[in-house]
Amino acid sequence: MRALLSVRFVDAFPMLVERVSGVFIVVMALVFVSPACAEKGKLRERLTPEVMAVVYPGGADRLGPEEGSPPAIAVYKGDNVVAFVFSTLDIIAAPGYSTTPFDVIGGVDTSGHITGAKVVFHNEPYIRYEVARQRLLDTFLAREAGRPLRGGTNLLPPDFVAGATVSARAMRSAVLATAGLVLRARAARIAATAPAGATGPVAATAPADAPAPAADIDGFKLMSWDELLAKKAVVRRRVTSGEVADALAKEGASDVKLDVPLGKSDDLYIEFVTGLYTVPAIGGNLLGMLAFEDYKNLRPSGTQAIFVAANGPYNFLGTKYTLESEGRRFDRLRVVQDGRTFGFVEGDYKWANPYAVGIRGQENAALFGLPADAGFDPAKPWRLEILVNGAGSTPVSVAFGLDYQVPDANVLTGPDDTPGERRAQPVVAAE
Repeated sequence: MRALLSVRFVDAFPMLVERVSGVFIVVMALVFVSPACAEKGKLRERLTPEVMAVVYPGGADRLGPEEGSPPAIAVYKGDNVVAFVFSTLDIIAAPGYSTTPFDVIGGVDTSGHITGAKVVFHNEPYIRYEVARQRLLDTFLAREAGRPLRGGTNLLPPDFVAGATVSARAMRSAVLATAGLVLRARAARIAATAPAGATGPVAATAPADAPAPAADIDGFKLMSWDELLAKKAVVRRRVTSGEVADALAKEGASDVKLDVPLGKSDDLYIEFVTGLYTVPAIGGNLLGMLAFEDYKNLRPSGTQAIFVAANGPYNFLGTKYTLESEGRRFDRLRVVQDGRTFGFVEGDYKWANPYAVGIRGQENAALFGLPADAGFDPAKPWRLEILVNGAGSTPVSVAFGLDYQVPDANVLTGPDDTPGERRAQPVVAAE
């Protein structure tokens, strides 16, 4: 009997292996499936009738081409543009609880109200395989219809999507941030064609041919750290121990005591980077558009912010800003513009995550706020100075400067000469 079973097992073994192998291949295919790709200029392909019914439920007479920076599709009623449809993935590529950027397609009308929103791709772990939560998320986003970009209230709280509040909050914030970028970038066009007496957040905007200061740029496109450096949206300087020693020697202070001792002549002392954070195309790429919008919303209108990041043994933050006896001031950096010096105290400072995608590789990062009445003009050139302070019978400070001016709008948000980018896209679709 045992021999008979052995024979039958041997005969059946190849079939068993084949079946197990087939199941294994299917499972592995699901796990390691190659992501789809979302390509610039392909929003129309994702804008199915079912999605459009949620994003613009009023019904469009026709849709324009995908165009502009940031890209969007105009919605027409007759000959008039009444709204714009956009993709959060194509413009700000915001992640939720997962590190994979989601794609919410939304709409905003020319008066500054959300017309609807629907998530079409995501990789959120607590929603991906939960049909009930997916339906709650769809409802949560659809209820954003009618919400103004400014001064609106939450029709549904994020915990409406129980167990996935982080994802829900991130998607709603992404819709509002992206809608604002799309609308502000087209404000002049809307104002030029608006009927007399029209009201709304963009109705009183300057004519299309009116030049805007560089620091008022509202356009946005995704850029890497290297692209920001290449466009001089951020600038960088490297300072060695030898350079610090030479500067101290010129001041006759070679024997002063430094908080951070010097190394060999060619050793890095500090490599620092700076830029104007409060331009969306700069700040939104450095720390992410959601963090950028949060910072702006928590500060008084007109506040400007200087971004500073660095590598090396010398920490530009120092320690005096933690001490009441020192006035909680930052003694290792300052901004200079037109002969005027701007210093900072603890209340001006906000820690920035040095592991953010846009600035990954920096050891320290921070934002330093300048209120609207400080006298700082963001459109004019300025200089960040890193101060190395020496203690001794005669204390001394030597400054290492880095000049900066925010680039022209065409440099930051104009089209590149390179072919359209392809961005990894999760294959999970909302049903």
